[in-house]
Amino acid sequence: MQTMNQIEVALPQEKVVELYTCHDLLPAWSPGFVSLEVLHEGTPGRLPTFRQRYTAMGRDIEEILTLVENDLPSGFVVVAENGGTLTRESRVTFERLADRATQIKVLNTYSGEWVVHLVQEDLHSYTQQFLESFRVFAESK
Repeated sequence: MQTMNQIEVALPQEKVVELYTCHDLLPAWSPGFVSLEVLHEGTPGRLPTFRQRYTAMGRDIEEILTLVENDLPSGFVVVAENGGTLTRESRVTFERLADRATQIKVLNTYSGEWVVHLVQEDLHSYTQQFLESFRVFAESK
């Protein structure tokens, strides 16, 4: 199952990427954010990993995130796993539209045995709210 979301932010690409990827700023704009713990910073041969906790759609969620592609400032790909029953690959891109406009696109691909319990429209709406919250925060900076 896949969802695709996008939003335009009235800021330069570099600023959008800086704000979106700063772990310390997540509590200020990420709906339901509880915590983010760096498990491994990443080294040659070992990818960066994080433990993320948040509340979404009435559920407490804990995931292990692995950064599998880093092509910043253009984008990145992170894989989130919850212990074997559900995997989410999030491909996030930052496209410069103009000097002071950037489009963020998020392609989420879900797989695993729990995917049959997911509601595509709910996931799309949640991700769009997430992006809207980021836009409001970023454009206030």
